[in-house]
Amino acid sequence: MELFGKPLKLLILDFDGVVLDLFASYTKVLAAVAKEMGLPLDAIDRWRESNKNGTLRGNPRFKKGIKTDLWPHLTDQETENFYWRFRELEEKIGYPEIPDSIKTIQWFRERGVRVALCTMNDERAITWKLRSISLNRDMLDFVCTREVANAEKPDPAILRPIFEAIPVSLEEACYIGDWYADIEVAHAAKIRFIAVLSGEVPRHAFVREGVPEDHIIPRLADLKTLVTPR
Repeated sequence: MELFGKPLKLLILDFDGVVLDLFASYTKVLAAVAKEMGLPLDAIDRWRESNKNGTLRGNPRFKKGIKTDLWPHLTDQETENFYWRFRELEEKIGYPEIPDSIKTIQWFRERGVRVALCTMNDERAITWKLRSISLNRDMLDFVCTREVANAEKPDPAILRPIFEAIPVSLEEACYIGDWYADIEVAHAAKIRFIAVLSGEVPRHAFVREGVPEDHIIPRLADLKTLVTPR
């Protein structure tokens, strides 16, 4: 299979916002915890609008982003309390699959393309998130969390376990992401990058970051329209 005229043997997918519909519940959980802690809700509205209009790059680590992107006045302990309450509540509420993502993963694997996840989730979070959308680990070739890699985005070292487990060249891989840190990982590793708009970062923001227009698609399922058989 080829993508833009070059062999494609490995898809590396970010998870939240690419396979999992994060924004189906994310702001709802943020608001619920903020109400419990007496925090102003307008900070969430400003944060989401900044994300959607492409002016906020955000922190790759959610815990740090609570303070840097939302409520700068929080103490470290308050930030810690918010983080763990958010984790507890989001697991109860859950997130759906972005439509046809699992079918798309299966479609590529049936045609000989290996599929790996590369996520900033820890093992506990990715386990329940996969279960919540009925995506079994055996439906993927590799799942790389920050714990498995002992690295965090945008450090390209987060990809190392994937290429150790799946022996393909960098030129035969393509990274699919929805966020700025994903672009940085792919560029630093010198692998192709396709942006999806399902994580609410706008098209013009990806173009600003150097992603070609024809490398930006609405969602993962649209990737099938870009590939051709060899």
